[in-house]
Amino acid sequence: DFQRPPKVMVSRETIRRLIDRYGTNKLIPASQTERDRMYKADPLAMVRLMFELRARDLYPEIQVLTEPYALNLFRQRVHDTFLIHNCATSRCHGGPDGGRLFLHQRNARDARVRYTNLLILERLELDPQRPLIDYQAPLDSLLIQYGLPPEEARTPHPPVRGWKPAFRRPDDRMVRYTVQWIRAMFQPRPDYPVDYEPPMLEPAQPPGPAEGEEEDGETPGRADR
Repeated sequence: DFQRPPKVMVSRETIRRLIDRYGTNKLIPASQTERDRMYKADPLAMVRLMFELRARDLYPEIQVLTEPYALNLFRQRVHDTFLIHNCATSRCHGGPDGGRLFLHQRNARDARVRYTNLLILERLELDPQRPLIDYQAPLDSLLIQYGLPPEEARTPHPPVRGWKPAFRRPDDRMVRYTVQWIRAMFQPRPDYPVDYEPPMLEPAQPPGPAEGEEEDGETPGRADR
């Protein structure tokens, strides 16, 4: 996002490869003097040039040093606020009784945990007609609808004992923040090259009787002793 760019770095070696591979393109300066200036240019200018050249083979060499704007919104206004404190608790989707949606809560401020939870929200399909994150109609996202009181939701959260809404109404400040984050994400959505399947836990089962005990907890023959 060149409107709100993160801090980036493009190494001299990457710039050299860019010149070697795309030097015949008119976007690359012809004179050696102008090419030498590329090594001292603004890194964002080099990134923009790589995009204009569609130098996809060199994209992985761009070093992003700070968090992109959209992920900063996710961290500050979604993940570290209502998602962790309302949805990922041990009694909700952070525990064994959370159903198909499981969110990690341990070390919640670790970047790996945040981005793992983001992948879960993007990839888990609870309802083929209603995604957890609806990029076309953000307010219809199950992430938002399931957080509203049933009388305020278009798609209410399934009835679960102990469940409490994360938001008070559709114009709640946290709802606005969540919509702002969804709209800030890159469109069309890329397919992240991450091999990851969202976890789905089975509800906890009560332990069976210990060896030598009946179902009611009595040990056979106890009454005879």
